[in-house]
Amino acid sequence: MLYKGLNNLNKRIGLIHSNRIAMEVLNKEIIANLKGIDILNFLDESIVVEIRKSEGINPLVKSKFTRMVQSAIETSVDLILVSCSSISSLTHSMPANISVPIINVYELFFKEMVKGESRFLILGTGSSAIEAVKNGLETESSNTKTKPLIKTINCMQNREKKFLTGSDEYYQNIALSIEDILCEQNFDKVLLAQLSIIPSIKFLRKDLQKRIFNAIPFAIKHIKRVLY
Repeated sequence: MLYKGLNNLNKRIGLIHSNRIAMEVLNKEIIANLKGIDILNFLDESIVVEIRKSEGINPLVKSKFTRMVQSAIETSVDLILVSCSSISSLTHSMPANISVPIINVYELFFKEMVKGESRFLILGTGSSAIEAVKNGLETESSNTKTKPLIKTINCMQNREKKFLTGSDEYYQNIALSIEDILCEQNFDKVLLAQLSIIPSIKFLRKDLQKRIFNAIPFAIKHIKRVLY
């Protein structure tokens, strides 16, 4: 568990992660946009390995997730937020009588995105994350009786993966791939399936940046609704 300075007067959020880069990206945005918040991070990167190995969520993944949720509850957090798209669906599998509100970073994102008919392109670097966002978007579309067109693309599938994950070169490579894709695709909204690739946005052309949506601004709004 990783702490971001605690103050007894502050609201306390437990963040559950399966990726260190996503953790750092989300922490930075919460600190910049929310005052009076203490962050407690719960990270288990073995979850991603297990999901890749089993090609989905298995009992071990559920067990690891449940243990992190329980650890967060034991530290007296006011809210639990799950940052990983691949396990975001597990927030709905927790007991109804859980003592702490638990949300995932994509919940409000999906609700806002499906307003009105749209054509969506979902981009990511991991198949489980891409599929999870697609499923979440389809579920919310069904709830609101909208019928958007949804296409998914792994933006690193046909690119050389020679750069250190998290380096500027790594994000520049992702940005180049996204630019190539967007030059060939015409969609109303382009959604990023993972928080960990958000830093690549800054390497895109300004006109393309405006077409990209990520879940964090919506998660910040959701946190405010729950805590305040």
